[in-house]
Amino acid sequence: MAHGLTRVLAVIIAGLCAGQAGAQNRSAVIPVRLSGTVVVADTGEPLAGADIRLLETGAKTFTAPDGHFEFENVAPGWHTVIASRSGYVTGATGMSGPKDRPRPIELTAGRPSHVEIRLLALGAITGRIVDEAGRPATGIQMRAIRRRATPSPNERGGAAVSVDGDGRFAIRGLDPGKYFVIADKRGPRAAQRAGSSLSNTRREGDALASITYFPGTAFPDQAGVVDVEAGVQTDATFTLASARLARITGTVLDSRGEPASDYTVRATTTRAPQLADLPSMGFALDGERFELTGLPPGEYVIEAIRLRADPLAPPYIPPALALRPTGERARTTVQISGDDVTGVTLRLSAGFKVSGRIVDVSGNPIEAAGLPVSATSTDDRLQQILAITGADGTFVLDNLLGRYLLRLAQPAVGKGFALERVQTSGVDTIDEGVDVAHDTFVDLVVSAPTQIRGVVRTRDGVPMPKVSVVIFAERPAAWTLPNSRFVRYAQASSLGEFQIVGLPAGRYYAAVPGGLLAEEAGATPFVDDFATLLTSATPFSLANGEKKSLVVTVD
Repeated sequence: MAHGLTRVLAVIIAGLCAGQAGAQNRSAVIPVRLSGTVVVADTGEPLAGADIRLLETGAKTFTAPDGHFEFENVAPGWHTVIASRSGYVTGATGMSGPKDRPRPIELTAGRPSHVEIRLLALGAITGRIVDEAGRPATGIQMRAIRRRATPSPNERGGAAVSVDGDGRFAIRGLDPGKYFVIADKRGPRAAQRAGSSLSNTRREGDALASITYFPGTAFPDQAGVVDVEAGVQTDATFTLASARLARITGTVLDSRGEPASDYTVRATTTRAPQLADLPSMGFALDGERFELTGLPPGEYVIEAIRLRADPLAPPYIPPALALRPTGERARTTVQISGDDVTGVTLRLSAGFKVSGRIVDVSGNPIEAAGLPVSATSTDDRLQQILAITGADGTFVLDNLLGRYLLRLAQPAVGKGFALERVQTSGVDTIDEGVDVAHDTFVDLVVSAPTQIRGVVRTRDGVPMPKVSVVIFAERPAAWTLPNSRFVRYAQASSLGEFQIVGLPAGRYYAAVPGGLLAEEAGATPFVDDFATLLTSATPFSLANGEKKSLVVTVD
């Protein structure tokens, strides 16, 4: 009887325990109602039609006319609410300004939660353009181009507006950052002259420099920057510069020194900022003579490329367009300060070979088949030659002329190789580039790739989901190198985790820039000035082939 009673009690107790566990499990999954309001930061006015998203789950909604939004049946835990609307800086929970970082909030089971997100209007650049006599300038197009930490002649973009009758302008809807402000007074005919034929090109009375950079210079390398802040109108008043548009004239010779034909000539600016429609490309042909016109002050690479008929071109393509480069080219650099440049001679060459091999840090050849090796022109990033290593780890790049950056493409890292040095005649040229003026042999020195596995957390240990992470070298000189190997970006996962493979050995900082989330930016995030991140950055060192765990803590 006692044993039977014991069994009954055991069954009852087990049932009670199971019931309690079931109740606990049910309470753990009780959903949460999350509501909120989106308002204008300066006025508190509700914002209707704002897009609202839960970062961790992807759930979406939008605000009602009173700025209200609501999510039902949200799982308990940490969540980040993002609000975006045209004309405003994207905001999120935990952000009180555009430079703040978004922060998740903790939702407790069965307990409703309410948040308010304040959005700042995008910034604006306003001002007035006058001529040297102080009169309002008319017929001017104004453009703002975002300044990048690493200048690029291929940089494009920026808002454009026309000045009014009093020379005033307002460029609105600008994200916070640093901008070049450019006044363009070229008329349609001036903009077309770059592509005109020699016989139709005006030889007398070229207009004064039609491109003026804030604070009033015709020279791109003297351009200043304007700081744009959210919700602020920044003044950028300046005077138009007066330097002539110039022309470059010269001759193109073949490899024997005889007059050449069937070629094109182009002038490409080598410095940022550059407008999308700047006359950086254009040519005029008349036998071996060429003329490039309408060129504002600046530094240019002048390049001639030999052409031939393409036998594979479809019959409906006009013969003048059915051309392709032969591999023969010539180039030189010209500085324009407003005066015409004459007597430029370009002698075509078939280019030169850069051959090489893959070696270890001791200089021993490595049998590494199938590794992609690229050579990218430092003057024209669109000019890239690719080669694949053979079974013995050797490669050949043909028809190169000028300075090139040699790199192993990313798949090489997956095969266990990271480029450490580019050895040319005993000199490491990995960051400066190889100057190809004759056949050249290089050793690509490789080592095992480094690997960083990191996590971003707040000081109280909460993971920061999907934020941008930037790794940059301790040496400021490495920040602006062409295609710098010492600056890398990553996007943290929903758990705040990130990974970067193949960084060179050295001393670095890891930081989370304030402002937009990585995926909200729509592209690789860009930091205007790494120095501003130093006080909040996490320092670390990295040895060759090291696998490092890193915790990046943000305030």
